[in-house]
Formats: sequence, structure tokens, C-alpha cells
Amino acid sequence: MDTGTNMTNKTKPPSACDDSVFISYALADDQKPPFEDTTQGWVTFFWNQLRFELTTRGVKQAELWLDRYQIDEAEAFTPKIEQALNQARLLIAIFSENWVQSEWCQREVKIFAELHKDASDRILPVFKSELDRQLLPVLIQGFQARVGYRFFTADATGKTHEFYWRGLKEQDAYYDLIKKIALFIIEQLGVKPAIPVTVTPSSVIEPGKTIFVAAAASDLKDARQRLVNDLSAAGFKVAPGDEALPESSEPLEKVLNEALSQADYAV
Repeated sequence: MDTGTNMTNKTKPPSACDDSVFISYALADDQKPPFEDTTQGWVTFFWNQLRFELTTRGVKQAELWLDRYQIDEAEAFTPKIEQALNQARLLIAIFSENWVQSEWCQREVKIFAELHKDASDRILPVFKSELDRQLLPVLIQGFQARVGYRFFTADATGKTHEFYWRGLKEQDAYYDLIKKIALFIIEQLGVKPAIPVTVTPSSVIEPGKTIFVAAAASDLKDARQRLVNDLSAAGFKVAPGDEALPESSEPLEKVLNEALSQADYAV
């Protein structure tokens, strides 16, 4: 990110780790439009959507390193960023007119290239807008450089149409790119999705067991009865059964205690 004084520390995810992805961007590209309180800056929206996509795919441990969240106001700015660049497995560069004018952004890519011999394979170009490729770092200009992801289209006249401009304009196209970037990150980091918990045969409730179903308030009696019916149809014994439960407290407590003593499981 380019230097600036408008740094906040609303959230502090963990520092860079083995599964971190450094995001290089120009501060000017994350400004909120004036008088539009509900619209997020371009970079913030991008970060949130990519974070969501990774999380829903079971790889929430993959860290998207964004300096506005990771740098404390009391910390030294440059050393913290250099440390993050050193530890990052990938670098996402959000290229724009503002990015190419920022000496700091250019320096981030330069430092990343110095720290990683295979930097050209680790840099993921994201184009916020149309740019002359000659304005980009040398690593991005080569014929072997990644084409990257373009968050805009150009019509027959050459006019560009941005997917996110003062808010989301082309929802399907935008989310399709986010999905592709998330899949690329997962593949490059070799992050394995979290393994879902499986139910072992020993933990399956066998039919014939008695299940206690708690008494329900008047507005939930129908829902309780449907549950009782379903359990009974599946071969389970239900306690208390279909009989009407006493209204007064003492008889009700007696019936429930007796049912609990008979039950193998409770709902």
C-alpha cells in the first residue's frame, strides 16, 4: 500500500503466516465515494468478498494481509510491511492509475521480488482499470507473466465498464472473478479445506431407543407433535408420548421426571 495518514485499526487479524497473501494497493483506490455511507472502498469490498469466498470453501486459515488491519498505529510502518512481504506466499497487486503513480506500491513489488526468486510465479495481477502494461513492474511486463484478472470490460468503442464503480455494477462478472482468484490461491498455497466431522456408526442412534422430547410452550406444541410423529415413524419410542401432558406443575414434573428416567437420549 502507498503511504498515507488515514490508517485505522478497527480489526487486527493475526500477523503474516505461512498461508498469507500480501495485497499491494494504492490508498486512493480504497476511498469511499462522498455522501455514500453504505458504499465500501474498492479494496475493502474486494478484501471482504475474497475473504468470504475462501472461508466458505473451508480455507479460512489463508490470511489476506491488508495493512489497514495488520499495522498498529504504534508500530513502525516499513519494517512491518517488509516482514509481511518476506513471509507472504503470494502477492496480489491491485493495478490502477493510482498504483502505478505510487512509489511505495512499486517498492512493495520490488522488495517481494528481491525476497523471492520465483516472485514472477507468486504475483497475481488484479486490474482495477485499463492500463498500459509498460507502466507496470518489469515482472508483470514479460510474456511469461500472468495475464491476471480484469475487473472491467471494454466495448467496441474502447470504452471501459468497471464491475465495481461507486458500488457493485456487474455482480455476476465480479463474483466469478472472486471465485477464480480464491481457487487460484487455494491451489497455489496448497491449503487443504477443513475436514468435515463425520458421524461414526457408533454414534448413530439405533431405532428402538427411547428419546425424551421436552414439553413445549403452547405456540410450539404443534412443532413438538410433528417431531414426536417423525421419531415414532422412524422406529423410536418417545417419552412423554402422545398423551396430553398435565397442566399443573406438580403432576407435569412427575410425568417429565418419569419420562427422563426411561429415556436413552433427550431432545
